[in-house]
Amino acid sequence: MSDLQFESESFDDLETLKSTIVDLSRQVSSLKEEVATLQLCSADFYRYGKLQTLLSTGQWREADLATTQVMLEVAGHETNETLTPQCVQNFPCTAIRVIDQLWRKYSENRFGFSIKLKIYQEIGGTIDTLRSQDIQYLHRFREKVGIVQQGQGEQLNWNRQEISSSSLPGSLPLHWFCNPYGNKMICFFAMRLMACDLQEN
Repeated sequence: MSDLQFESESFDDLETLKSTIVDLSRQVSSLKEEVATLQLCSADFYRYGKLQTLLSTGQWREADLATTQVMLEVAGHETNETLTPQCVQNFPCTAIRVIDQLWRKYSENRFGFSIKLKIYQEIGGTIDTLRSQDIQYLHRFREKVGIVQQGQGEQLNWNRQEISSSSLPGSLPLHWFCNPYGNKMICFFAMRLMACDLQEN
């Protein structure tokens, strides 16, 4: 074997090793996040236990309603009607991450807040389009995830929405967004997701 051939094979082996290390590092980071989420669920089982049970048994519609209840409890509100877009600007990132992890885990990454955000960004949506509440991107997002609107208005029609394991990726959770503030709430909450650096792993 020539020195040149030996050097070439050594270089290939080194690149393969580097690639493997990078992949393993990503997997370790993902596992650490999942373990942290599960630990938090265990520590606060009273808050997240019902949601986890509903998701683990595939009760998607009930889990969607339970998600709203958990988030209202965290925000200190009793109904969606009293929760304003400004309220979500300080919504705890930890709670958002736990709920997102639970939805992603039990839906095999079909549903969750980070999935919604990823889809919005894939159609060209940015922090600027959210700040300006650009209706063009909101309509495209709704079409992409199959969200049904209430007539010509902005409010989402939860009762007409298909909610099952075969629902379009990113469509759930949905009930949380069904409130009188319509598009404004969607935009403010999506900005909060960005501020929390919520991303699909």
